[in-house]
Amino acid sequence: MGMQLNHSDSAGLPASGAGRLLVASHYFESHKGGVEIVAGQLARALAAGQEFDVAWLAADSSASTPDGPVRSIALRSWNGIECLLGLPIPLPLPGALAAILREVRSSDVVMLHDTLYPSNWVAMFAAKRFGKPVLIVQHIGLVPYRSRVPRALMKLADRLVSRPMLASADQVVFISGLTRQHFSDVRFRSPPQLIFNGIREDLWASIPSRPSTDSPFTAIFVGRFVEKKGLSILHRLAAAMPHVRWLICGWGDERPEDWGLANVEVRRNLDGVQIRQAYGEAHLLVLPSVGEGLPLVVQEALALGLAVIGGADLFDADPWLRGRMSGVPVDTGNIDATVHQWQAEIERIARLSPRPDHAAETRNRYSWSSISRQYATLICSLARAASPVRS
Repeated sequence: MGMQLNHSDSAGLPASGAGRLLVASHYFESHKGGVEIVAGQLARALAAGQEFDVAWLAADSSASTPDGPVRSIALRSWNGIECLLGLPIPLPLPGALAAILREVRSSDVVMLHDTLYPSNWVAMFAAKRFGKPVLIVQHIGLVPYRSRVPRALMKLADRLVSRPMLASADQVVFISGLTRQHFSDVRFRSPPQLIFNGIREDLWASIPSRPSTDSPFTAIFVGRFVEKKGLSILHRLAAAMPHVRWLICGWGDERPEDWGLANVEVRRNLDGVQIRQAYGEAHLLVLPSVGEGLPLVVQEALALGLAVIGGADLFDADPWLRGRMSGVPVDTGNIDATVHQWQAEIERIARLSPRPDHAAETRNRYSWSSISRQYATLICSLARAASPVRS
């Protein structure tokens, strides 16, 4: 990637030319959430460039899946909060704390994916204790859960944890303009950067086979089966539009299999190749989610030439999306009105012929190779600035 650290200009870093980068997230990517998938893809991209020796620590609630040059550290954790409340917040057990301290102390730069997770709080504390620079990649702002307890917990963590952590980080990266806007009142140590998540060139670099001309209009959903992804809205839409085939792909505790609708097909636990094949059966991605930054599935679908309809706030995440996808408000307080608006827009898109195709420009904009170079620049700068005072 062209940002290699070398012994001559990076005193205190390894003579081999590779700095020690510690990546921390709540789960490994086998958990299949957007944050952890991005963490894995970025860790591999940075390690492949040979600028950094990369280690990735996360809870052992899901299997550690790093490959190639990325070393994984599975932290013994309790995942009861996700099981009880649906909040993906694993708690590190006492034995994990020593592992976090050890890995932070031996690192040159610490990269934390989001501020909501206790293991990242410990890593932040350790980094300050040992004088290690911290880069926080902030993925989300505030998720507007319908349930009062999760909503209250999110607001409390936002005020007492997220904002102080962001203010004390050496560098903050926001993955969407929407997230940056939410934290615009934070007094940062250095100007925050906006770097979008990338899409895998090996999976999304070419267009899959299109649905046949005589196939029914097919709408696809890809994501976790949880509240914030809008499964209740999808249920209502599928029931109101029996002439549309609905392909629901994902994982999680909610059960679209129980909707009892003949026009709904559910596919669980697909890998990347299988998801790409599922996109090839569809005309339209439907994502009525709330409280997100810029969901990867939006980028993936556009890169494969699908039409996309998502929440109107995605235009604040990346204004470039305006005119390239449809944005319709998601009002969790008025589901009837939301379903009516989304149904009308889906019907409008179904009538379009030919449909706009933004695949090539999407792949150029969200290429991981370009995005990882931006991260490499920031990480190298942090390492060089901190190297004279390292312990």
